[in-house]
Amino acid sequence: MRKAISIILILVLILGIAGCGTTEPTTAPTTTQPTEPTPTEPEAAYTAGTYVETVMAMRGDLTVEVVVDENAITSVKVLEHVDTPVIADAAIDVIPKAIVDGQTLAVDVVTGATLTSYAILGGATQALRQAGADIDALRKAPDKEPVTTGSDEEYDVVIVGAGGSGLSAAIELRRDTELKVLVLEKLAYTGGSTRVAGGAIWMANTPRNEEADINFTPEYLIEFMEWRSETTLNRPYLTRVGEITGRVATYLMEQGAPFREDRHGVGYSGSNLFMLSIQNPGTGYGGGVLVDFLTDLSNDLGAEIRLNSKVTSLLTEGNAVVGVSVEGKDKNYNVMAKKVILATGGFTRNEEMIGELAPEYTNNIPFTGAGSTGDGITMTRDFNVEIVGTDMMNLKGLNHNFGYYGNIGGLVNVPGLLVNKEGVRFASERLFYSEMGIQINRQTDKTVYGIVDSQSTRIEDLEKAVEMGLVYKADTLEALADTAGIDKDAFLKTLADYEAVRASGEDDPDFGVPNDRMADISVAPFYAVPIKPLFIGSIPGLLVNAKSEVMTKSGDTIENLYACGELVFGNVFSKYYPASGSGVGFAVYTGAIAAESAKEAIQSTN
Repeated sequence: MRKAISIILILVLILGIAGCGTTEPTTAPTTTQPTEPTPTEPEAAYTAGTYVETVMAMRGDLTVEVVVDENAITSVKVLEHVDTPVIADAAIDVIPKAIVDGQTLAVDVVTGATLTSYAILGGATQALRQAGADIDALRKAPDKEPVTTGSDEEYDVVIVGAGGSGLSAAIELRRDTELKVLVLEKLAYTGGSTRVAGGAIWMANTPRNEEADINFTPEYLIEFMEWRSETTLNRPYLTRVGEITGRVATYLMEQGAPFREDRHGVGYSGSNLFMLSIQNPGTGYGGGVLVDFLTDLSNDLGAEIRLNSKVTSLLTEGNAVVGVSVEGKDKNYNVMAKKVILATGGFTRNEEMIGELAPEYTNNIPFTGAGSTGDGITMTRDFNVEIVGTDMMNLKGLNHNFGYYGNIGGLVNVPGLLVNKEGVRFASERLFYSEMGIQINRQTDKTVYGIVDSQSTRIEDLEKAVEMGLVYKADTLEALADTAGIDKDAFLKTLADYEAVRASGEDDPDFGVPNDRMADISVAPFYAVPIKPLFIGSIPGLLVNAKSEVMTKSGDTIENLYACGELVFGNVFSKYYPASGSGVGFAVYTGAIAAESAKEAIQSTN
């Protein structure tokens, strides 16, 4: 149709040019009345109908439905997806509406839900292409309204970041006061890295500890964390954490915190770190359930949470912090505050900062909140702050999309044999997961392989992963080595030596794996699961005192400025992620310490 119209237009132009030649008429022109042009129907922008496309999103397929009439996009919907709830919802709630409202594909992605945003836009683009749309025209960005400068605002306390520590701080500030509290979150949802964490938390001196007869003291906490970290830590701060855990955890449980009531555990085998996990996490991200509870409780207590609000700098007078500058969706403004609490998280998504503070861990997979870009460290550089702690919080994972959760990501934990690209074992398969992450990080290409055979109880998941191109499969061990890119001769020798020990009934002489935990790799077909080191957080952070006040290298406090959460983890552990429940536990408890200190300081001056 378009080709035919173009040809007609060309012919009209050609005929028009021929009729406008310069030959003089030989007779007088006659006068005629002009005729009205015959109206033509405008060309339809779309072929009316409903179009459905499925594309790859963060963790799997996402299906988009687009409905158009001849002149407009009338509806865009996400019909199905398997991405993380709330994070994906931030994009699902915004992107389709923006496409319809603006009749455009030039839509900004949602910060913190980038892959889901791109998937929705990609699916909509494919659907609209099927509908005959001019995709280039739809991608042309309209002029944006200029960002305005808003008036200054005033609060008693501003909390920068609405992750586990920031929300805990808000709860502590509002649970027994009428202080005016503002939580500023740069993403479109709350939760930070806590939202994508397992959600378990250790605690002491609660009724649940008494029921289980498992407890610990501040002194035990210091001893345990220093043992795991292989260094001396911030003992006054750890003491305060140990003192406050009982009150904070008990209060949260009294308010309905979603901890499991039917079971408990410990954060590290043989320890006294009593730990509770989250009831019915559903997706595997138990942290999301906990964060939703903390968000609701913060709101119920009267804290104001403002999303899509990025704090760009601290406002100061001399050595005192007096507020923050904020970049909002439609305006920039300042918020003046008596106290500022930094709960900005870590820096796992800031490759430059990783290269500076933990260079061994560059180019690893961050399985953390999208906002983990080191903002708290960046904003305090001019104060000559002290950075404490080393290394990163490591796990093992499949890739950026699946991490270690769900049926596919969880394949990294299937019992089997671990080898590197050289075809040899490099550590005990039973290492604590954070230590295993460090070992994997040191291997060639930061890649190892979990070797299992067809006796695995996870065959259905393994086969699905093979179909997705995530796992290798072969009928022989020789072919498996070739397919996966493992040194074949060394691999076959490793397997033969390992099997000889297993069959003998003896324990593993190389890494001490008990014989009954050694894997039988003998029945074809065979599978190789590629495993990468994965970040669940960073460790280096700001030095604080026992009140969570930020300290300088000269030992002075920065007036009115507090820090908590992942931003201060280097004070309480180092080198390794020490135990399950530590990330959420230290986030919640240090958030409460910062808030309690800020609250007491304000009340003492009133």
